[in-house]
Amino acid sequence: MGPWSTHGSSWYKCTQFKEAVKNKNFNAEEKKRENAKNEMARYGFFFERYINNERSEKIAHKNVERLDKVIALMHEVKHYPGSELTFL
Repeated sequence: MGPWSTHGSSWYKCTQFKEAVKNKNFNAEEKKRENAKNEMARYGFFFERYINNERSEKIAHKNVERLDKVIALMHEVKHYPGSELTFL
């Protein structure tokens, strides 16, 4: 950070950090922190997508089983040919 005298006095509010953020003049540690934050956000985004896809897959498998039962029931009750029910 440097000596306090460059940051102002007790009544003066230092704006060096805000200016550095605005101008993207971070030091190495701040860049590292910012990169880690961005990587965590990216990881969270893709992890959430993965979990949602996994849930959708489980639901789809349950729906396929239920749909097979409905197809069999329609075939028995209404005597529809299997080829007409394959679109389901």
